[in-house]
Amino acid sequence: MLLQWCIKAKVVRKAPPRSFSGRNGAQRVFNVELADTMGTQIQGTFWREAAEKYLDILQEGKVYYFSSFQVKVANKQYATVKNDYEIHFDARTEVEEAADQTGI
Repeated sequence: MLLQWCIKAKVVRKAPPRSFSGRNGAQRVFNVELADTMGTQIQGTFWREAAEKYLDILQEGKVYYFSSFQVKVANKQYATVKNDYEIHFDARTEVEEAADQTGI
């Protein structure tokens, strides 16, 4: 389900990109660990176009606004944080660096 929420979170960790073979040939993906003001962490995965667009933009330790993403039940086999859910970012996702970097 695509959500129109907007969240503010700090990129705690950004994993190196991985490649996989998809229907349209080689695709890239990378994971991030995000934290909110309460310190709650959630894993996010940037798929295909979103991975290409945001890989070089997102920086560990910086705070961003994320919008237009999907929330899914976490696949515990690949989870890097303790959370029942994970976020999937795709071509519709928008990311903007927060002017106020404090509070998270």
